Amino acid sequence: MAKLYVEYALSFGVQQFEGLWKIQYLHPYDASLKVEAWVPMTKDDERIGDEIADIVVARPGDKLAEVMGWLYDKITRYPYYWPKEGTYVDKFGYDFEVEINDNNVTSNVEISKIAYDILKEELNIQPPSVIDNPEIELGTQTIPGGGVLIKLLVTLDHSQSVSELNIAPFTKYPMELVSLMYEEDIETYHPLKELVLPEQNTESKNFQQTTESIRFQFPLVIAKRFTIILRQQNAEKNTYLVNAENANKKSLWDAVSKREAEVTLDTTDGMDTVSAEDLNKLSGWDLYLEQIQKYNESLAQWKKDVQTYKQKLAEREQAIADKKVEETRYAKASSEYRAEYNAAVKKYKTQVTQYQENLSAYNAAVTKYEKDLKIYNKYLRDYQDWEKAWT
Repeated sequence: MAKLYVEYALSFGVQQFEGLWKIQYLHPYDASLKVEAWVPMTKDDERIGDEIADIVVARPGDKLAEVMGWLYDKITRYPYYWPKEGTYVDKFGYDFEVEINDNNVTSNVEISKIAYDILKEELNIQPPSVIDNPEIELGTQTIPGGGVLIKLLVTLDHSQSVSELNIAPFTKYPMELVSLMYEEDIETYHPLKELVLPEQNTESKNFQQTTESIRFQFPLVIAKRFTIILRQQNAEKNTYLVNAENANKKSLWDAVSKREAEVTLDTTDGMDTVSAEDLNKLSGWDLYLEQIQKYNESLAQWKKDVQTYKQKLAEREQAIADKKVEETRYAKASSEYRAEYNAAVKKYKTQVTQYQENLSAYNAAVTKYEKDLKIYNKYLRDYQDWEKAWT
């Protein structure tokens, strides 16, 4: 198992809610090889090491798990890809550290410290605000008496991080927040926890008896459902006549609330509540048509967003395909150049060897010629001496 450094991720994102993240990157030693791995959001995920769709689930590092938590809080729709899709986080270094075996299977993925710091600054991640009183687990829901109490249960679409509560009530008399509790999950058992409310208003909270907005900032928590208890020292009882089939219609409640705000807060019109005649008007055909129009507008916007996503996805896939083509072309050209270079070097070495052989033959011929020339000159001298002796 080797620890390698990756310059950047070709792709890093999640396809569905609570799904595994997938990272794609080029092999540090082979730019033509694309490596893929699933990455869960926690280091103790039981799927780590398993193979899903022929891709192994790798273990995330501490910093990468924290980064995925930041990104998870910013997801508004799926599929989601991180903001550095196909580009660098750290332009002058490496974005990731991976552990990969000889079969190109990734077992661990961690983001580099510099890339972690860059993302933290770009995403504007701030430490949670600190209050003197920590959260406590609430064994029994006991609230001091006095006034009229109301309990609200607010269930979120999914467990998510929350650090602030804002309530803007329609009320004639002051209200106050007396208890704020939350549950991390409602599908399995999780104890109900309470956030302790400071006694005095601060810059981060305002929830004493007031007719204005109730606001409370608290340390970041993961919550699926909130239990909110409000108190009103002075209260009025209003009676509403609602048809059974309309009791759960949100549009009817919104319309009644708007009408109630108009008639209740206007003390000069002599009206105490919404009449049955007004209620029948509110639950009529106009509201239905209004909701249909809103749905059609939302559907049209959704279709437009889908087309934009498909267009961007096609552009991204085309860019990746173009890059792969260029890498293939470069590898082919590099291979051809290397072959031509090797052939030229071989030819040059052959010519050098031939030249050295020819040079050696020439030197041998010159030596033989000089030796034969000496013998010939000696012969001429001997012949001249013989000729002089006999003539």
